[in-house]
Amino acid sequence: MEDGKTLTIIEEGIIDEIMVKEQEEVEAVQAAEHEEEKKEKLEYVTKDELKKEMDNLAVELKEHIKELMNHKKEEKMSEEVKEELSAAVEPIAHNPEEVSKKKINLLSQNKTLTTQDIVFNKLFNK
Repeated sequence: MEDGKTLTIIEEGIIDEIMVKEQEEVEAVQAAEHEEEKKEKLEYVTKDELKKEMDNLAVELKEHIKELMNHKKEEKMSEEVKEELSAAVEPIAHNPEEVSKKKINLLSQNKTLTTQDIVFNKLFNK
């Protein structure tokens, strides 16, 4: 209860006993409630803490940028090695003797001309 007493109930509507808590227990409960209230209060960051955190973030960012630059340098080196390897391969020479004929499918060469065919020929074959 609010005044520090403990109420024991046997059944609904029947009270067994009412006990008074000891002063130490009451103080411990109040101290715990006080600590919870402190946690609930908003804590503001000071300028010094903010500056320290910003400096730490700046240092981490610079380190990350250096790592990325090193990674790009490694990529460039690997590209150069690939170019050197590709240049070492002999180029394939063209063989002019080998001529392949394309297969052409000439469909409906001997068909009779329709009215549409005659009109298209006049329009497009001037």
